[in-house]
Parts: sequence; structure tokens; C-alpha cells
Amino acid sequence: MTGLRLLIALSLLVMSPIFSAAQEAPTNLEVSESESKREMSAAMTRRIDELIRAQWQDAAVEPAAQADDAEFMRRVYLDLTGVVPSVFETRVFLKGETADK
Repeated sequence: MTGLRLLIALSLLVMSPIFSAAQEAPTNLEVSESESKREMSAAMTRRIDELIRAQWQDAAVEPAAQADDAEFMRRVYLDLTGVVPSVFETRVFLKGETADK
């Protein structure tokens, strides 16, 4: 299951530039490119979700309930770095008010 978590975390890291670019204020010329990036990002997200669901179904795995922000951050840090996040990093992350953090 750790491999699956790593796959999810790496996918998020790879797609983060796409999400960042989509959040920038586009000019009139960039609107269609920005919309295209969002559509491509949404399609990749759906495909990753489909692949994960298929693996869970093949392995007869029941997914856990969605983690809260603090638990998610701790799990990602442990999976990627092998250590828990610092108190400062945790507080900064948890104070963030964006819905997509």
C-alpha cells in the first residue's frame, strides 16, 4: 500500500506546476491555454483515480475515510521524506485557507 501512496504523492508533485499555472491570472490571450491546462489536469486526475480504484478492486481493498488536513500532511511527509513535518511547517499549512491546499 505504501507504493500506492507514493504513486499518489508523486502524481501530485508532478501535477503541481499545472495547478500553479492554472491559478495565475490569465490575460485574454492566455484564457484558452489556461482552460486547456485545467481540462488536462482534470482528465489526468480522473485517470489516476480510475487506476487506483481498479487496483483497490483487484486487491479487495476498502479505501479508508478521507483524512483531514493534518493527517494528510503527516502521511505525505512520512511517505516522501521518512520524517514528520516540523511544527512550523504544520502550522503554516493548517493556517492556509485555500480549498486546494
